[in-house]
Amino acid sequence: VLCQWAYDIKTLCDLGPGFFWPRPHVDSRTVVLDKKALFPETGEFKLALSLAKTIFLNRRKTIKNNILSLARSGEIFSGENSDSLVSGFLAEIGLNENIRGENLSYKEIINLAEKLSGKI
Repeated sequence: VLCQWAYDIKTLCDLGPGFFWPRPHVDSRTVVLDKKALFPETGEFKLALSLAKTIFLNRRKTIKNNILSLARSGEIFSGENSDSLVSGFLAEIGLNENIRGENLSYKEIINLAEKLSGKI
C-alpha cells in the first residue's frame, strides 16, 4: 500500500525457484519503482499509516474490527461504546463493515483515514 502510494510499480520479470540457491518454495518478482510525479497528499499521513499497518497485520479481519483495534488502542473513537460508533461511522460513509481491509486500495485507505480524522 505504501509503495503504491508513492510509486508507480511495474513488473520487470518473474523469477522461479530455480534462480536461487537454496531453492525457495515461492516464486519471486522483480519490480521497478518509479516515483510518482504527483504524490497523493493527505493531511492524515500518520493515521493513514497506522490504519494501513493495522489492516495488513490483521488482513483477515473485517474493516470494522480493524478500526475497533485502533479504537481500543486509543488512536480513534475514545470512549466506551466504540463498537456502535464504528458501525455508525461506516454506515454514514457507505462502507460495508464486513469488507476486509486487504480488499481496499491505497486510495480507499487514505480516504478512510481522512474521514476518520473528522471523528477523532
